[in-house]
Amino acid sequence: MSILEQATEVDIKEYYTIIPDSDGAVKIIDGPFEGLIYKYGEFKLTRPKSEDEQPAMQYDFDIVEMPPDLENMRFPDEMKDTFDQLLVSILVDMVQENIAEEVRIDYDSTDGEGDIDESFERRVFYKIDSSVP
Repeated sequence: MSILEQATEVDIKEYYTIIPDSDGAVKIIDGPFEGLIYKYGEFKLTRPKSEDEQPAMQYDFDIVEMPPDLENMRFPDEMKDTFDQLLVSILVDMVQENIAEEVRIDYDSTDGEGDIDESFERRVFYKIDSSVP
């Protein structure tokens, strides 16, 4: 079973942690890339060329710290794909977590002339200043 299959069976959060006071550095804490520390750079979603396609995610990352046992290791192509998929899964999880934190739900009531008092839910989305926390 590949690391990606394992990660989909359990919560992806079990595979990484964000290092406190590191400006968003991520440490992989499980699997064949355990101990690797990296930071995401800029990322964006590209528009699909057709309605049948999904948007593609493009991102940059920098390795902050490489564990000694991974430094000179040669990985087969399938492991490189697994690594890429792991980074995408972590990035998606981080973005979803960030969005959840940035959404503020508050309730207002309207008292307009001739209106019935009603409560409504308003979601406020804030622009993210950095590409990834």
